[in-house]
Amino acid sequence: MFDQLFNQINTMTIIIVAASLGITVLVLLFVARTVGNVTKGLNQNIQQTNQVLMSGEPAEATVLTLAPAGMSVNYNVMMDVVLDVQPENRPNYQTRVRTLIPQYKMAQVQPGQKVRVMIDRLNAGNVALNLL
Repeated sequence: MFDQLFNQINTMTIIIVAASLGITVLVLLFVARTVGNVTKGLNQNIQQTNQVLMSGEPAEATVLTLAPAGMSVNYNVMMDVVLDVQPENRPNYQTRVRTLIPQYKMAQVQPGQKVRVMIDRLNAGNVALNLL
């Protein structure tokens, strides 16, 4: 009788442990995929910004609005910035930029402030802040 009860308890323990491990593996896979997608998107944003900074057209812009986008990476805050871009020899236009801004540069990027930007030569709506 005790042997049968012991075997049932062992079987239930094995089932519970296996189910727990299965759930843990699924959660870890979900987290890894989510982190991978966020990292991939962030890397694409950084690469695109660097490309515009290297080959874009210089201009000046006025910061109209500034709002946190809900992410921070190594003391760099992801911000949504609405800019009034003033390119040379063309009319002004507004665009929104989602970019990482170092915390120590935040005072330079406030509503009403003038900032240097680089405009993508192929897509004028794609603008990168030049905070050097």
